[in-house]
Amino acid sequence: MPVKVKSLPKSVSMDLFGFDADSKTSKGNKLREYFTSILYLAPHKEANALKNVCPWASEQCINLCLNDSGLASVFPKIKEARIRKTVMFHNEKEKFFNLFHRDIEKFTKFCEKHGVKPAVRDDGTSDLGLSIMASKRHPNVQFYNYTKSVKRYMDWMNGRYRDNVHFTFSRSEENETDAFKILEAGGQVAFVFRKNIPDTWKGYQVVNGDLTDLRFTDRENFNIPEGKGFIVGLTAKGKARKGDSGFVIDN
Repeated sequence: MPVKVKSLPKSVSMDLFGFDADSKTSKGNKLREYFTSILYLAPHKEANALKNVCPWASEQCINLCLNDSGLASVFPKIKEARIRKTVMFHNEKEKFFNLFHRDIEKFTKFCEKHGVKPAVRDDGTSDLGLSIMASKRHPNVQFYNYTKSVKRYMDWMNGRYRDNVHFTFSRSEENETDAFKILEAGGQVAFVFRKNIPDTWKGYQVVNGDLTDLRFTDRENFNIPEGKGFIVGLTAKGKARKGDSGFVIDN
């Protein structure tokens, strides 16, 4: 991995996306190879009971959602902003996507100015797959996200999307059978562990996903050949540290 640096350049002003304001992406930003911009929407049905931006979310995924952790658990305005963005996505799509693409263009120029590559997570707390569309308009941006959609992940594994899109399948208490099928097929699956991240789990290599959020670099960084399934280990955060839900693995 590149060497970390202590200071980062001033941020870039965007309407929908954020930069270096969350623990998820800030570790990767400090490596100074990629900067990541992330979009947080109001997850599952929080913005509107009839419209769900996380259609494959399990019950415990909803209960333990990271939308309720970090600064969002302290400052109500953060959640309010996410709800406004989500309502805009549903009710003012033209406005939303104009801002969406403009933010990505601004962020790309910001990265170019500082000599790093742009990476974008448009599903920080959603599972919409907008990066499939966005990757065509922004071919020089690396898009990456987690998803619980088996079809979307398998389509990606089978090369049906552009090379600048990357997905990591996300295991929950409801989709473990699918998660292991994807591992058997050579995929990359995120598992949440209660305490320590093991070296192996159920016969599969586990890499430490807490070191950086840049999932598309895992194979190279951990010397995992293409076609070999592996687990991205993440430690439980926020409310997930407690309780017996099945979403978090006790090891």
